[in-house]
Amino acid sequence: MTAPIDADLNFCGFGEMEGYPKMILTNFKLTSGAYILKSGVCITECPKEGGTEFKNGVNCKSNSNAKCSSKKSYKTYDAFDFCLPLNREALSAEE
Repeated sequence: MTAPIDADLNFCGFGEMEGYPKMILTNFKLTSGAYILKSGVCITECPKEGGTEFKNGVNCKSNSNAKCSSKKSYKTYDAFDFCLPLNREALSAEE
């Protein structure tokens, strides 16, 4: 099985995360490499545009390490259900 895993080690798209098959990292600040990985949340689809607001239970599923509220997206592309930044500029525009 190759499903993305969120910050609480839930498989996106399965169990409690059913309906949220994609995973996005919500923090790319380089202060702590481990924190970047703990910012992962499961979402319904990869954002094609920056500025999409994540809403828990609507297009995003919060976990104990990363909350959906007050998070906004950056432009992404879908790489095997991982929503990756479209490019460096897309990522830096949202920070």
